[in-house]
Amino acid sequence: MIKRPWFIWTIFLLCVSGLLIAMVWLSFKTIQLDARRENDRRESELARQEAELQERIASALYRLDLFLLPVVAREAGNPYYFYSAFYKVPSINLPDPNYYDSQITWTPPRPTDVPPFASPLLAQKSDYVKLHYQLTKDGTVSSPKLPDKIWQNFAADFYNLPKNQFSETGALIKETRGFCTFDVLAEKLGIGEDLLPDSVSQMASVYEVPVINKIAEKIKESKLKSLADSQSWLQKPSVDKITIQKNRGDQRVNEDFNRRRDATRNLAIQQQNTLGNSLPPLFNNSPDFQTNDQQIEYRNKKSEAVTGAMQPYWLNDQLVLARQIQFQDEVRFQCCWLDWQQIETAMQNEIRDVLPNVVFQPIRLDSDLNLGTALTTLPVQLVVDSSTILPTLSLDRGRKLDDPSGLKVALLFAWILMVIAVLASALMLNGVMKLSERRASFVSAVTHELRTPLTTFRMYAEMLAEKMVPEHRQQEYANTLKIQSERLAHLVENVLQYAKLERNPASLAPETCAIADLVDRFSTRLKDRCEIDSRSLRIEIEDSLKQTTIRTQPGHIEQILFNLVDNACKYASPAEKDEILIRISRTGSRVQLIVRDYGPGILPAQRRRIFLPFHKSDLEAANTAPGVGLGLALCKRMAQTLGGSLRQENGEPGSRFILEIPI
Repeated sequence: MIKRPWFIWTIFLLCVSGLLIAMVWLSFKTIQLDARRENDRRESELARQEAELQERIASALYRLDLFLLPVVAREAGNPYYFYSAFYKVPSINLPDPNYYDSQITWTPPRPTDVPPFASPLLAQKSDYVKLHYQLTKDGTVSSPKLPDKIWQNFAADFYNLPKNQFSETGALIKETRGFCTFDVLAEKLGIGEDLLPDSVSQMASVYEVPVINKIAEKIKESKLKSLADSQSWLQKPSVDKITIQKNRGDQRVNEDFNRRRDATRNLAIQQQNTLGNSLPPLFNNSPDFQTNDQQIEYRNKKSEAVTGAMQPYWLNDQLVLARQIQFQDEVRFQCCWLDWQQIETAMQNEIRDVLPNVVFQPIRLDSDLNLGTALTTLPVQLVVDSSTILPTLSLDRGRKLDDPSGLKVALLFAWILMVIAVLASALMLNGVMKLSERRASFVSAVTHELRTPLTTFRMYAEMLAEKMVPEHRQQEYANTLKIQSERLAHLVENVLQYAKLERNPASLAPETCAIADLVDRFSTRLKDRCEIDSRSLRIEIEDSLKQTTIRTQPGHIEQILFNLVDNACKYASPAEKDEILIRISRTGSRVQLIVRDYGPGILPAQRRRIFLPFHKSDLEAANTAPGVGLGLALCKRMAQTLGGSLRQENGEPGSRFILEIPI
């Protein structure tokens, strides 16, 4: 018997505590290392995504600048006299314009007659240009697509223009007066400022002077910030990778912006030179023109015009390319009204494969300028929603950045297995200790239980062998030996039956028999047991159950009832009636067998232990009726093998044991 179980449990708890502390420390370190590794992986992935996003933005900006460059360069390369509808060729007489009346069909001139040279803008069609027009200081707005009325029939018939062009152009001119006036452009461009000869071949900045100053401040701030971030990173090398990547991106913004601006300017100059060389010699040789009509432009060496650079401006929500033309006696503004909606749609389609769902934002004086997303051909910058684009750049889209790692899952399983192992060890230790206690109780009780009959056997056998017993008392001694032998046989039978059930609960084959036959099978043995203690046995059976057949194990039922009757005979003293009652009745689909005595009953403290095997100590075995405390445990185990149950209830008076088995 384990005399100091607390000592064993203390050692067990100390071992579990040490294991728990080690597991907690190991788990903490593992989670910490895994968090660092996962954070490093997350930072690397985000930095890679940020770098790829920056590359995509740079690629999109280059593509957009190259896409817009022909449009802007072509408009910047148009000579100022393209903004007049016709040009007169020297030494050729023009027909009288009054000759062309709208009611008279015009007859083309003879091959020797050469009509005035028409501006290419007169019949030009472009998806991205709404209107070419020029403004004078007196508020006059004219367009090369809308000649004076006396020239409209001539232009429509000779150049095969659509008949609705003039009305549509007139409506567009009227619309321009709502957002573009001479005074507005004078405020934007200034008058007579920085106009140099041959500036038509130069590509000026696409931003207004205040915006250019703002860009310079941005570049200066970016350089200072990059320097400060670099120094901070050198002092604190623990800066995350995404911050480092963004700092590197900011450092490349200025260089990339300047590189794109220079590339755009060089390509613009090349295209403008190509366009200028392809013009007819008339426009390159500065001829002398003579005319009496303001629609036929002229230029001579004495009145050479100075052309300013064509620059884009946002006038309200309209995008306009405008430049200043300065003659000796007047100043004009020539404008190209761009179709921003068409341009925006075309730009989105151009970069849809690298930056889907991008938005374009006009750059004005009050705009939050970002050089990393600004174009160098138009005052426009990209608005990129990083939160929606970055996830699409992930290499492992199937896995979220916050998904648990395999190490954490393995650690969780390790904790579960450790808890299961500790619980299993605790249960095993508890079972071993209880088994040891039951074994010690069994040895103690059986030793006491065997000592009494063996002592009686030896003493009575010696007396009978030495003929010390009178002849008239020899029968009494023989009866005593018989009772003690039956006592030993019952004890051994219970022990063997319990051990047999422990190894193989379903050791007996079931039989089918009537309840009345089953009662007759064990009634005689039970009555004989009651007569030993001078008690009577009464058996009551419901009439409806006498011929009811059940399939069960009769040997188990007989053993259960015998043990219950044996306990009632031994422990139900003193009793109000020397009678033991067995009542057999039916309840639902079960048969109840109730064994009742009329003794003092069982105390509540003992009722919790009576069904435990070997629950008697050596002291209890010595001071109570004979037995080792195995009978009720054996009965309960047998009842379970029958598919039934056994429980105890106190009666008024006495005690009742109720056995229920299925029919």
